[in-house]
Amino acid sequence: MVNLNLKTIKRFLSPEIKKEKKSVLNKVLLVLSNASQDIAVNQACKKTELYACSKEILNEFKKYSLIEIELLFFQMFISMLKFYLKSLDIRALKLAIDITKVPYYGKLDNPFISSVIPDGVHGATGSYQYLTISCINTNCKLILGNFLVRPETNIAELIPKVLDEISKIKPIKIVLLDRGFTDLKLAYNLLKRKLKFIIFWRKNGTWHEKIYDLMKNEEIKYVELEREIYLWPELQTIKFQCPFIFVKKYKYEKDTKAYDWLFCSNAHFDEIGHCIASYKERWGIETIFRVIKQEFMIKTTSKHQSVRLFEICFAMFFYNLWQCARFLILLKFLPNDKKKRGEICANMFMETLRFALKEKYNLKCEYEKEIIDFIWSTNLF
Repeated sequence: MVNLNLKTIKRFLSPEIKKEKKSVLNKVLLVLSNASQDIAVNQACKKTELYACSKEILNEFKKYSLIEIELLFFQMFISMLKFYLKSLDIRALKLAIDITKVPYYGKLDNPFISSVIPDGVHGATGSYQYLTISCINTNCKLILGNFLVRPETNIAELIPKVLDEISKIKPIKIVLLDRGFTDLKLAYNLLKRKLKFIIFWRKNGTWHEKIYDLMKNEEIKYVELEREIYLWPELQTIKFQCPFIFVKKYKYEKDTKAYDWLFCSNAHFDEIGHCIASYKERWGIETIFRVIKQEFMIKTTSKHQSVRLFEICFAMFFYNLWQCARFLILLKFLPNDKKKRGEICANMFMETLRFALKEKYNLKCEYEKEIIDFIWSTNLF
């Protein structure tokens, strides 16, 4: 039986959070679960009557350093992955890595705020940027790590270290990265660890044109080119063979025209289409971000970096809980026939979670009949 009450939620919490006073943690969980859907934290405080205003909660978040928050949630996400994998036959993990940009509105007077404005966002002056690592296996789409990209962040060093920890849980099949990760040091570190990866490489300069000139249209070519990087603090220059995949004038599925594709990758594919399809699997991460921002993000106007990091990590925490619930509940309580299965949407999950928490603390609330029927029919509580 799957149990999504507060006890189940707290099993995912790292030891550092568990040390907090139980009453404080319970109240914060309750308020944040109510603030995760089109309701500001202040409104949630008023609605639950557990805190006078959001300032009381936000001050709690400010006590944590960025590194503490990152490690706190990384441990929680890894615990959730372990819990989830018990019910799945997954031999190796497919991972996608991306930079998540959360719009910022106001003066750029904080060194942790980037001046980069997310695509399609109007009125923003900048953004908070986060390095997000996600599992994109079928039936296992979970956030595994989220780290604030700050001035001193060395992404080429951070990514491999995080992957080292994830690989202790399950082998990594492949790592997918977009062109924002065009970095020879990153490629070198991944090669050194013998991790399979695909980086959609930027075509900087003209070095790639000579190779394309020798190729036919719709041809794929694997090339190893000698590259040089400078390592710090080792203070030495390293030369290594960097693997590239060149694809010339290939029209993939619904594309309106043929493109030249360039990947930095140590993977090998039987067909051109398989290569591009493998890379495009990372596009699923964009759907994950959209759901998180629409359904689980808490509204706050705070500029403080710890508050903003805690905010998005908590949204990802609720997203992961939802993923566990929608898979495990449907697997255990509903027919295996997918055509007869219903769906546990994000809205339904959050309403159910709120109901469970409010029942525990005897808070008055009204919900749709369908939500109550769902709770009792699944015997969750």
